Amino acid sequence: MSEKTYDYILRPHHLKAFLDGQVEPSRSYWHGLSEDRFVEEFRKARPGSVEWHSREAILGWREVLYALNDNPDARVKYENSIRDSACAGCDKNIYCGDPESPYYIHLNNIVEKEAIAGLPDELVLGEVYTVRELRRIAGVK
Repeated sequence: MSEKTYDYILRPHHLKAFLDGQVEPSRSYWHGLSEDRFVEEFRKARPGSVEWHSREAILGWREVLYALNDNPDARVKYENSIRDSACAGCDKNIYCGDPESPYYIHLNNIVEKEAIAGLPDELVLGEVYTVRELRRIAGVK
């Protein structure tokens, strides 16, 4: 049996969201917010997210953000997959994993492509990075 070599998996748009908040902390609206306020701000920033993101999924993403922010040695696998740690426990993964779903089509043909284009070229899908390495690559001071 092979040893797990990462702590988290992040899809391109989740990795970009995390790094954007690291590079420009004012974009990290989640710091210090209560659960209710975090969900409210998440949905405000993403109109239409009620349909695709349950409260549980949003709070799962919040937990991942805090864990990554607090541990520069956490190992993150950069992977375009519904195994994404931010999506763990989401009851709507049927939309993300079904190639016929309008959400899957939108996510993979628009959202992920835009995220990949906005991430540093040095990042390679399938590779594992520590949070410290990700911050360096993204130019976090």
